[in-house]
Amino acid sequence: SANFFRDGIAAVKLKGKWGAINPEGELVIPITYERGFGFRDNKAVVLFNGKEGIIDRENKVLVDFKYDDIRYSKEGGFHSVSVKEKYGYINDSGILVIPLLYDEASEFYEGLAVVKKGNTNFIIDKQNQITKELKYDSVNIRFYDHFFPVSSSGKFGLVNYKGDEIVQTLYDAIDPYLGREINYFRVISNGHDGFINENGKIMIPFIYESLSIFSQGLIRAKANGKYGFLNEAGKVVIPIIYDEANDYFSYSREGLSLAALRLENDYFIFDNKGNKITSLKKKFEVVGQIINISLIPVRKKEKWGYINYKGEIKIPLQFEEVKEFWYGIASVKIGGKWGFINTTGKLVIKPIYEEAEFFNQDITKVKLEGKYGIINRRNETIISFQYDEISSWEYKSNFDVTKDGRSYKINYNEEEIKEAETSKEE
Repeated sequence: SANFFRDGIAAVKLKGKWGAINPEGELVIPITYERGFGFRDNKAVVLFNGKEGIIDRENKVLVDFKYDDIRYSKEGGFHSVSVKEKYGYINDSGILVIPLLYDEASEFYEGLAVVKKGNTNFIIDKQNQITKELKYDSVNIRFYDHFFPVSSSGKFGLVNYKGDEIVQTLYDAIDPYLGREINYFRVISNGHDGFINENGKIMIPFIYESLSIFSQGLIRAKANGKYGFLNEAGKVVIPIIYDEANDYFSYSREGLSLAALRLENDYFIFDNKGNKITSLKKKFEVVGQIINISLIPVRKKEKWGYINYKGEIKIPLQFEEVKEFWYGIASVKIGGKWGFINTTGKLVIKPIYEEAEFFNQDITKVKLEGKYGIINRRNETIISFQYDEISSWEYKSNFDVTKDGRSYKINYNEEEIKEAETSKEE
């Protein structure tokens, strides 16, 4: 297995261990580490003998292998580390500059960090001096562009990295991810979705049953059981009258940004300006999610295939079921079993599986003889078929598995790991 090149170096895996090569294929980091990694600022967090440390591009050990978890900080000089679920901070030389005192610890931002000790959350500076106590029932101390969701009496708001409350704890829920590309937060009030900005001003009112991700300047909205699209000012661009709608817009080779919507038995392709590009009326019974605008899954007379956004058939309708193309490959069902095809329709993995998911870069989850495992594009087994469920299979990350009624995480070597141990490719 191999990762992508980044800054002239790529991690590679051989016999369960990881190292790195240069663009000429020469081994520059010996294959000794237990997890994939990537370099940032010419440094990488690696796992060796079950402990984490930091190396440079010459494989010089900068921080000894003695930590359960290292979170390399974007703000140089202070990186959070943990041993036996206690957190502190090290500097770039690996010296412990803030002791392992805390139950949780965020990254530093502008010289400040949020830490938790017992049931109390604090803002501390780099001298480990408390600058503010956060008097909330809960504080999510993971940074979301230097904001933290907080809650009091079951209601949610936001504080900034200084601990200043910028959004009062008024809302039923707050999503720190959705809308961040335009400095919005999705919030829920009285069972309806809306968006606020970083100052707490309502930008899209709480009148929608759901709001999805921003995509090419638009966001999918649901109201009264119908779908349409809004712009970031909340103006309706595609009327909220449709029975189904894609989550987001996808690019065509012609540079168009398109999505499919269904009204009764007709499917329409819209661009992100609100223009109706194509009607597929009476051509197909079902039109699937548009991931690849040139290969859209469709069904007619119980057979599935793929069309482009103009409605032209690109892969004949011949399959019992299909899924969307991801990373140039899609799962298809033939004779009651699942296999995989490429973008030309050629079968690249024979249909032998009882279930098959989409590819996440180089890997996917499949089911064989009643058990789940992970394979790569060459149909090589990455995680053996012994699990009752695999609920996550992110590329270069750990796996959430269930076996014999017990759920836990494993790495690529199928070794059980602690919940706090996460991938350090960044």
